[in-house]
Amino acid sequence: MKMSQIRTLLLQRPGFWFFQITGWMLFSAAMKLYFPDLPVTNLVTFWKFINFYFLGFLLTSGLRFFYTRVFKNDKSILMIVAVSLLSSALIMFLVGFLDGLSAYPFMDAAGKEKFVMTWKHFDLARFYHDNIFWYLVFLLWNIMYFGLKAWLDLRETRERSEKAVLLAQQSQLRMLRYQLNPHFLFNSLNSIQALVYEDPERADRMIFRLSEFLRYTLRNQERLMISLAEEVKIVEEYLYIEQARFPDRLKYSIEITEEAARREVVAFMLQPFVENAIKHGMRSSPDFLEINISAICSNGKLTIRIRNNAQWLESNEEGVGIKNVFDRLQNAFPGKYSLSISKETGNVCVEITIEQ
Repeated sequence: MKMSQIRTLLLQRPGFWFFQITGWMLFSAAMKLYFPDLPVTNLVTFWKFINFYFLGFLLTSGLRFFYTRVFKNDKSILMIVAVSLLSSALIMFLVGFLDGLSAYPFMDAAGKEKFVMTWKHFDLARFYHDNIFWYLVFLLWNIMYFGLKAWLDLRETRERSEKAVLLAQQSQLRMLRYQLNPHFLFNSLNSIQALVYEDPERADRMIFRLSEFLRYTLRNQERLMISLAEEVKIVEEYLYIEQARFPDRLKYSIEITEEAARREVVAFMLQPFVENAIKHGMRSSPDFLEINISAICSNGKLTIRIRNNAQWLESNEEGVGIKNVFDRLQNAFPGKYSLSISKETGNVCVEITIEQ
């Protein structure tokens, strides 16, 4: 993993060690700025200065290890407060003792004697009275630890929940899409069957187009979202097959802007409406059936219209396919789409709008 990737990961998903290391480094730097007279002129004085913060880092890291074992399950707020108060006092005591002990080899005779006498005649109340500031520092560390832990746990729970919802939506989209594929294949085969004996050459061309369509579908069977350009290509294959069957009764046109063609939509979104138009339009249109498919983008919205000059006829079969489209749009674009059907005599228009 490259350094840039590690840096990005730490910034996007910071965990305990990110906050622990960064926090103690910033705290020690802030203390040096607040007490500019503290000597840091050589290795010995630097060690005496940094040693306290290094010990604080090590002991609070160990405390975190203890907390991960004790607080595996949710605990009451009262217990967390009690443990935080006691652990802050214990860490303050250990840091004070170990800080003096580690500096002992560098002390002069007077300093060493003072250190020995301090711990030989140790006064616990006086010790914490003199070091109340550092006690509050470690208490603050506990508060930040449990606060950040709660935030990180909440974020992880939310991410798992969002991932579960996404997987459920993808599974439902996949199931609904597979319901449409056999429906389209059945209608296409019926169209080809009608030409096998009447016009074998046209039937052969239709079979070739259908095989191209199926090959495309198999190559992209795991894709639930496709570009509008690809979706229209699928519809064109179907319209070609139907036009070959009804050369004198079917016309179609497609007008899609370049921006609209790049937008993503759910696969097989247009197919049921086109099939419905052809199946019933052949019976209800006066002379020939004309289908127009258009799509534009305006103010971040993709608007798709499927018009025909026939009459809308309801049936259970088409109702299932159209409900399927509603369900897939709801899963893919919750709250960001609209679908309306204008059913005026001689002018049926399906309009789908998807927000960016």
